[in-house]
Amino acid sequence: MCKDLGQQAAIALENARLYEQAREEITERKQAEIELQKLNNQLQTQLAEIKQLETKLREQAIRDPLTGVFNRRYMDEMLKKEVSRAARKGNLLSVVILDLDNLKKINDTYGHVEGGDKALQVLAGTIKQISRTEDILCRYAGDEFMAILYDASAQAAYECALKWKEAVSKIKIDTNKGEFSITFSAGVAEYHFRGLTGDELLIQADLALYRAKELGRDSVVIYQ
Repeated sequence: MCKDLGQQAAIALENARLYEQAREEITERKQAEIELQKLNNQLQTQLAEIKQLETKLREQAIRDPLTGVFNRRYMDEMLKKEVSRAARKGNLLSVVILDLDNLKKINDTYGHVEGGDKALQVLAGTIKQISRTEDILCRYAGDEFMAILYDASAQAAYECALKWKEAVSKIKIDTNKGEFSITFSAGVAEYHFRGLTGDELLIQADLALYRAKELGRDSVVIYQ
């Protein structure tokens, strides 16, 4: 009888030990799972931050830091793609090169930052705001901008440029030295036959821009 009780006690103690061991293992496993989940959450957060940083760096690489529109490098890349797409699909494509009028005078009168920089920002921001989503606006060089208008004829691009002119003409730019208005001149060219390169299209638009300046600025001319 005593022997049986001793065996039962021993079994009970062993079971208790095994239970405690199992409980500790379960607790450790749960703790490990919690730590693993924390590490996974941290990793996901870090990956999201890296992705955001990559996006930010890419945006910085293709954006003009002053105006926020696309830069010349991005424009060169996209113009080649859009010309290729227009040639392949037989769609319309037009470009507009526009030049802020009298930038030197603005700088001399109101200052480089308060005058010229602000004028460029206003010009770019206004055009971007009223352009179509699919239009690509880039800072071409200095005070020049270029817009790529896909599926748009020269006449349609010309009308867009006139709308931009009207919107810009209504804006008064305020500075410490007074307020001023801005105007721009623009040249329009249309991709109208296969074999025309993006560079040749830009030359045509630039010639039209030159003609607009010859006419006294503040005007839009279509390349003929």
